[in-house]
Amino acid sequence: MLQYYWHPDNQGTTVHFLLSGTAECVSSLRGINYFGTEARTVNNIECQRWDKQEPHSHPFSKGFLGLPASEHENYCRNPDMSDKPWCYTVNTTVRSQYCNISQCKKSK
Repeated sequence: MLQYYWHPDNQGTTVHFLLSGTAECVSSLRGINYFGTEARTVNNIECQRWDKQEPHSHPFSKGFLGLPASEHENYCRNPDMSDKPWCYTVNTTVRSQYCNISQCKKSK
């Protein structure tokens, strides 16, 4: 299991998360550790690749969550502590949207 660290601000706050597979569900608050392959928004719009700046430019093209942007492909992610995973879209009139990813079932 690989462990990555993400520093969401310059105040020394560190959010820990684990890259432990490709579960197709959200298992943490806000889905920060979601590394699945969902690539469509709640309105079924295809996600833009994170390493591309078209049709929407954004600050995440170099990388985030401990990985180069190219490794995130066009999958839904939460690089900025939003409410849940989201993506930029390939639709020129819709910049970004949340993705519809289910919550993981808790093990007993």
